[in-house]
Amino acid sequence: MGGLLAKKTSDFASKAGWCLGMAGAILFLFGLSLFFMPTVTIENTVLILGIVLVIGGIFHFMEALFCMKGADLSAYVATSGIASFVVGLLLVIAPSLVTTGVIFAFGGIALLLAIIALVAGVAQVVYSAKSKIKRKALPYAMGIILVLMGLLVLLNPFGAAIALVMLVGLFTIIYGMALIVLAFHVRELLECR
Repeated sequence: MGGLLAKKTSDFASKAGWCLGMAGAILFLFGLSLFFMPTVTIENTVLILGIVLVIGGIFHFMEALFCMKGADLSAYVATSGIASFVVGLLLVIAPSLVTTGVIFAFGGIALLLAIIALVAGVAQVVYSAKSKIKRKALPYAMGIILVLMGLLVLLNPFGAAIALVMLVGLFTIIYGMALIVLAFHVRELLECR
């Protein structure tokens, strides 16, 4: 009995490790692409999502027509299929438009962060000036850095938006590498239980 459990655990560990390794490799490559080619990667991702939605919409609509005859949910499934198809078609036809929208959204986030940085930086400088602490250099420096960062982002919010996308890419690279490392250690982790 114990040998069978050990074999099943070992089989599970090798399959789980393989899946984690593949997921890590895909995330790593996607992160590299986001980091080095952010707009192209967003546009290609939008295009792939559009294709998936078109195909899924067709299958949902076919399911409603042929598999769910007379079922109460067939109208909902058909409507869902049509909506998926239409949205997917829009994404396939105009991926650049959606990419621009994504970059504008990240630009809006960057503007909010810039305003927060400006307010926090000014507050830090004012606090440093009015406080009675003896060593004021670090609080002053922090406030000035926040104000400068806020001004830089306000001057070029879309450059900051691309930087945010690149930051997501960097996070994805790190996460992918962590999954790859974890994939090599899954067997050891499961055997320690």
